[in-house]
Amino acid sequence: MKRTWFFVLVLSLVPVSMLDAQTNQGQWVLGISSRFSLNPNEVGVTMPDMMTIGYSTIKFKSDDDESDATKFTCVNLQPKFGYFVIDNLAIGLDMQLGMSSLKSPDDDKDNGTVIGAGPFVRYYFPAGKILPYIEGGATFGSMKTKYEYSGDTEEYTSGMNTWSVGAGITKSISEKAALDFMLGYLSTTMKDKEDNDNNARTVIGTIGFKFGIVVFLGSKKEEAK
Repeated sequence: MKRTWFFVLVLSLVPVSMLDAQTNQGQWVLGISSRFSLNPNEVGVTMPDMMTIGYSTIKFKSDDDESDATKFTCVNLQPKFGYFVIDNLAIGLDMQLGMSSLKSPDDDKDNGTVIGAGPFVRYYFPAGKILPYIEGGATFGSMKTKYEYSGDTEEYTSGMNTWSVGAGITKSISEKAALDFMLGYLSTTMKDKEDNDNNARTVIGTIGFKFGIVVFLGSKKEEAK
C-alpha cells in the first residue's frame, strides 16, 4: 500500500507546465505498465496474481506456535504500442507478460507464467495540461502452471482471454515522456486446454489500479508540413 501512495505523491509533485505531449493523428504512443498486488493468494498461483507486481510474505501465528513465512513474488509487464488514427484516438497492441512464484517453508513451490497479446483503443480528452482518457481492450494467450510438492511435479496449461475497460490520466515528466495512471475493471477467463470436454472454465472479475510510463513520438501538429 505504501508503494501506491508513493506514486500518487510523485504524480502530485510533477509540474503541469512540463506537459508537451500531443495526441494528433499520425503520432505514436509507446508504453509499459503494471499493476499493484495487495492480497496475494494463500493457496497457489492464480491469473490475478500474475497480473500484478509485488513481493509478499505470509505467516500463520497462534499463541503456541509461529510458522515460517511463505514467500510470494509476482511480476507483470504490459508493453503497449499505439497509433493515433485521428486526433486524440489511438488504437494498437497490448502485450501481457507475467510470472508468479509461491514458495512454502517446506520448499513446496507453485510457479506460473503467462503470455498474451491483443488490441486496445484509447481516447484522450483535450483538457489542457493534464490528459484524461478512457480505454478498452482485450488480450488472448495462455497460462502455464507448475507445481512441485514432496518431490512430485505437475504441469498444467490453460487458455486465457481478458477484456478490460478503464479511465485514467496522463501527466508529463519530460517533453515526450509521461506518467500514466488508470483505474479499471478486468475480466479474465481461463480454461484447460486438455481433457475439457464440457468446456469448464473460470471467470474472474477484478477492479485494479494500473500505473506506467508512456512516450509520445512523431511531429507536433504545429511542426507538421
